[in-house]
Amino acid sequence: MAKTNPVSQKMIKPGVLIAEFVGTFSLAFAVLASINGSLAPAIPTGVIAGFTLLLAVLSIGGISGAHINPAVTIGLFSIKKISLRNAIYYLFVQFLGALAALGLVTLLLHGHAVGVKSDVSNWTVFSGEMVGAIIFTFGIAAAVEQGLQKISAAVLVGGSLTLGIIFASIASNGVVNPAVSVAISSSTWAYLFGPIVGAVIGMNLQHYMRKVAE
Repeated sequence: MAKTNPVSQKMIKPGVLIAEFVGTFSLAFAVLASINGSLAPAIPTGVIAGFTLLLAVLSIGGISGAHINPAVTIGLFSIKKISLRNAIYYLFVQFLGALAALGLVTLLLHGHAVGVKSDVSNWTVFSGEMVGAIIFTFGIAAAVEQGLQKISAAVLVGGSLTLGIIFASIASNGVVNPAVSVAISSSTWAYLFGPIVGAVIGMNLQHYMRKVAE
């Protein structure tokens, strides 16, 4: 999340896509490990996800921007921080990374990986995921618009994800990431599109507030 997205309009290099793949893989793997591990529920999954994202911003933020979330990429596209072509590349590797994490966890657990399946897909779930994404991406947009770097950006973004998950969990499983929702078997329309709508609102709200304040 260094400065603005370092790949806003330029042609993407392979290292950028690898970074997004690794970042999304790590986040999805961390969530799956939390769900399936012995520490659950001692350490809340939202805290683990937030800390993982914090580390991702520090380690790959200067390479890819550390989106590692399709909703974040689409939200940044809506405020013209990434081109359509590059956004499509990001979305592809993000979902690929999440599926790779699911595959590895399933292999390690001999086919017995546990997800957070949800047969409920309604407007309540959609609203929960949307509100969580608004909180989360409002923080991301603040980091981008202010040009925060390294630890400042990492703390703001990681903390925003944790808070967004807490808000979302009132009405949903608190995923706030379409790619991770696929990895944990919560890939209903509400979990896929709720975060996307929320990200567009959160990003544009922060962008508009900063614009009119100038």
